Amino acid sequence: MDATPIGLNADFGYVILVTISAIIMSWKVGYQVVSARKKFNVQRFSAVCGLIFVLGRLVYAAGYQSGDPKKRLYGTFAYIGIGGMFVCSVVFALDLLQIMKW
Repeated sequence: MDATPIGLNADFGYVILVTISAIIMSWKVGYQVVSARKKFNVQRFSAVCGLIFVLGRLVYAAGYQSGDPKKRLYGTFAYIGIGGMFVCSVVFALDLLQIMKW
């Protein structure tokens, strides 16, 4: 099998650098999230909400790729996870601002 050359503009290098930067940023933010969860003891609830979200998105993607876009609706339970993470974020923000102590 012969390799097919791909013609890329030299500026595509910027796209690669931005992608690498986004990955590094995600790792850094992930580390900060893990540290904050340990510090504020919200690991389990946030982790469960995150897992629900990820599983919901996987089910959504599988349904969408199945050829019947209506099957993507099976993944709408991801919004339960988003809701839980939203509540955690609000509680965390209010606690940080010392508006409400939980």
